[in-house]
Amino acid sequence: MKFRAALTLQPVNDLRKIAATVSDEDLEPLNRPALMDLLCTRFASANVVESCLDKLDKESRGVVNTIAMEGGDLPYSVALQVLGGGFQNRFDELLNSLTLAGLVFRDPDALSKKDPLVGIPETILKSIPDVETTHRLRSIMATFALGQLRAFATDLGISPLPNQKAYLVESIRDVLTDCDSLRDYIKSLPDDQRLLLDYCLSNN
Repeated sequence: MKFRAALTLQPVNDLRKIAATVSDEDLEPLNRPALMDLLCTRFASANVVESCLDKLDKESRGVVNTIAMEGGDLPYSVALQVLGGGFQNRFDELLNSLTLAGLVFRDPDALSKKDPLVGIPETILKSIPDVETTHRLRSIMATFALGQLRAFATDLGISPLPNQKAYLVESIRDVLTDCDSLRDYIKSLPDDQRLLLDYCLSNN
C-alpha cells in the first residue's frame, strides 16, 4: 500500500486531523494536495513514525505490530477475525483511530468494497521496529511476485486462483497450515525436492 494513495481516499478534514498529530503549523489554509505533501514529508521520518507509535495504547500498538509482522496488508475479513475477534463495530472503531493516527488505512479499491485491504503504507512499515526480523508465513509470501505465488498455488492444487495477491496469500496459507494438505503436498514432490526439504529441515 502506497502512503499517498491511501491519503487520497481520506476526507480533507481527516487529513487535517492526521496532520495535527505531527505538525504544529496552521493547517486551515492548506488544501488537499498541500496536506498530503506535508504528511508524506513528515511520515518519511522514522522518528515521526516512532513518535506516533508511542502514543498508542497497548491494544492499538498490538494491532499495528501484528499487521506489520504479517507483511503489512491483510484482507479486512481476515483482519477482523485475527485482530478483532470478529467484533466488527469495535474493530472498525479501532481502525478509524489508527487511520487518524496516520498508521493504518483501508483501501476498498485494492480488493472489494465489502472486503477492503487493511494495511500499513510501505513508507511507515519500514520504520516499525523488528518488522524485517519476522518469519511469519504471510510476511514471507508478501515478498514474492504475484506470478510466483500463482505458480505455487497451482502446484498446491488451489482452484480457482484468486486474482488479488492478498487473497492468494490466504489461500496458500490455508493449505500450508493444514496438516493433511501439507503432508499430501510433500508426498507429491519429486524425490530430489523432497530430499532437499528433508535436508533443510534437519539443518534448521
